[in-house]
Amino acid sequence: MIWNQSFLNDTLITYSFARQAAIAGRFQRMQRPQGEMYTMMPQFDALFYRWNMDDAQANIYGYAGFGGSRFLQDTSWAAISGIEADAESRRLYVSGKFQTFFFKDNDRVYQSQFRIGAAPYLAQFNELSSWLILSVQHEPQLTREWIVTPMLRMFYKNVLWEIGSSFKGDWMINGMVHF
Repeated sequence: MIWNQSFLNDTLITYSFARQAAIAGRFQRMQRPQGEMYTMMPQFDALFYRWNMDDAQANIYGYAGFGGSRFLQDTSWAAISGIEADAESRRLYVSGKFQTFFFKDNDRVYQSQFRIGAAPYLAQFNELSSWLILSVQHEPQLTREWIVTPMLRMFYKNVLWEIGSSFKGDWMINGMVHF
């Protein structure tokens, strides 16, 4: 997954070694008021629970990682923990997440996001799926504290991409490919 905004870039390369578990390499750039911060770390992801319904699915995920960071010419350790939940049918979508980055000297970066969306049409499995989504992010330690972004999500076979622009003009371009 590649997540790109003007104040935040997040790249994960993930390998699912089991149905409910994956290992990832993660690199993130965050624009904080004092300057740019970089983190790099391995991460463990787990699917805690999945509900499969006749026409919908819901999931709860957790993840944690430990690695390094660079901020204001200082290199140190970094850690992350987070939880995400989502639910979707072919027509409606909702998701939420909360994650915390931990750094030396009790420094932390909290990030949360809530999304709600709807599909303008019902697509079959082998057709292009589209979603109109409203994303709300809270990034209190970054240069943008609240970000509200209407966006378009498209999914075709194993490729997902998202594009949008916040009400303050911050662009968003995200992508993911499943192998």
